[in-house]
Amino acid sequence: MKILYLHTRCIDESSANIIQVLWMCQTLGQMGHEVVLAVPEEKNMVSSQKSICSRLGLDQVDFNVIQYKRFTVMGCLKSIGCLLGCAKVLKTMDYDIVYIRVPVLLGCVWMKKNDYIFELHPS
Repeated sequence: MKILYLHTRCIDESSANIIQVLWMCQTLGQMGHEVVLAVPEEKNMVSSQKSICSRLGLDQVDFNVIQYKRFTVMGCLKSIGCLLGCAKVLKTMDYDIVYIRVPVLLGCVWMKKNDYIFELHPS
């Protein structure tokens, strides 16, 4: 199955959230799914695969990473600023299902009439 995992955090952020996303993509890839993780562009990104391997302590990862444009207003509204980039990814990528865990992306995925998995963790 081709899985598009849309996320609003950059790979190099130091939050537990992105670590969980990376491990989820790795696990889905190890299960035999073709996984693409779509994340916002990073200016200082050397190599997404190399960065992920380093963060997870692996020699290789079983998923691919693409980046999309994120807009902000003076560095704020980062999640909302991902909507246009995610909409473009949804329009141009070939996939069977979309995996999201950020509520702000739900409308974008739903309006495109995509099959999706929405993971939610109550606070």
